[in-house]
Amino acid sequence: MSRRAVIALAMCVSVVCLVGLAISQPAGGGAGPGGGAGQRGGGMGGGMMRGGFGGLVNAATCRQVLGMTEQQWEPIGPKFDKVRQLMTDSRVGITPMSGRRGRGGEAADTPAPDTPQWFRPSQRAQMSGQELTEGDKAAEALLDLLEKKDSDVKQIQQKMEALRAFRQKALKDLAAAQADLRKAVNERQAATLTLMGVLD
Repeated sequence: MSRRAVIALAMCVSVVCLVGLAISQPAGGGAGPGGGAGQRGGGMGGGMMRGGFGGLVNAATCRQVLGMTEQQWEPIGPKFDKVRQLMTDSRVGITPMSGRRGRGGEAADTPAPDTPQWFRPSQRAQMSGQELTEGDKAAEALLDLLEKKDSDVKQIQQKMEALRAFRQKALKDLAAAQADLRKAVNERQAATLTLMGVLD
């Protein structure tokens, strides 16, 4: 076999190997940290109850996981919704979002590019059509003061205590709501709810 033929054969083998490797790769990327995180974001948290309550499970998904019919779920649903709302209230706050690069010609008071921006509850309510809770209002009132460099420290402390008091009350009510939900399900269902973070 000539040298040219050997080289051609080696190239063909290489191409076949590369194609095989490409086909064997799982869709959606590799198993690195970035790929794993992306998949986690679309799992159980795709509903309404946050994951470990870190990403919320909605009522329909919860009903199906518990193996309940719609009729069986009727007395459970309101209890589940109450737990869900109180868990949200007990952790109410405002999360800053990553800043985005702006365009040229912006006003002098425009935040610098990539400066994190607060996603206010009022903005969320405007987008979703949902009403603000008392906790949302308390959190936004505190943010209003923090954004003013000349705010009175005592006023800041008062708003901070109001937010803390709301969270503490929600946390206390949450324990009672979870106990009420626990009584309405069997042992296996309670274990499943605990696994999902709905029950402690």
